[in-house]
Amino acid sequence: GGSIGTEAAVRASPEGHTMVLASTSEIATNPALYKLGYDTIRDLAPVALVASAAMVVVASPTSSIDTVQSLIALAKAKPGALNVASARNGTITHLSGELLRSVTGSSWTHVPYKGAPPALSDLAAGRVEVMVSSLPAAMPLIKAGRIKAVAVSTRARQPSLPDVPTVIENGVPQYDVVYWYGIFVPAATPKAIVARLADEIGRALRQKEVVANLANQGALPGELQQVEFARFVRSEHALWSKVVKSSGAKAG
Repeated sequence: GGSIGTEAAVRASPEGHTMVLASTSEIATNPALYKLGYDTIRDLAPVALVASAAMVVVASPTSSIDTVQSLIALAKAKPGALNVASARNGTITHLSGELLRSVTGSSWTHVPYKGAPPALSDLAAGRVEVMVSSLPAAMPLIKAGRIKAVAVSTRARQPSLPDVPTVIENGVPQYDVVYWYGIFVPAATPKAIVARLADEIGRALRQKEVVANLANQGALPGELQQVEFARFVRSEHALWSKVVKSSGAKAG
């Protein structure tokens, strides 16, 4: 789950020449799922948020579910009858679904797959009813009309799906989820080097072609300052550790 590469960065010489592009999974969820030989908060220095993407609640085209309210109503009317797919046990697709289930008091059956593509394929075929997917993974099927975009997980609507409401707009104010990628270096890396890397990455993320490339994938460039990113990483670590513990999720 990315832990081997992350550990390689942790053990690297702290001179700014070895970085790791890590995501919510490697930094915030893996520590609660695996016995790691390092601490992602203590042993890595956050440099820059590179990109973030919404998760999106998607439904089978044959399903009656077209809002989060209808999803919740069905899950409560027939506890356990609704099949909700994920890319695998312990993935962000699984845990995002568990968080939604928890904050809405719903009940459904989790159906883990071996990756997002087969899960989304079965969703399109109507073999499962719902999935909470990363937006970039689901976007091609949404654009092709093969699955229905019900709601996005972020506080604001997404530019790539402006007509799709947020889960918050659907009456679930506690639900604000983003999947993100960031650059990290060994914790002992001098602050001056961290600051220089943050500045250069920030400059790159303002280039029009980079912004356009990310937008095509349903993602937004990072805009947090280095100190803000470090604070954000700590909050994400706390959030997903809590979700893993409360849901009893295990790594797949």
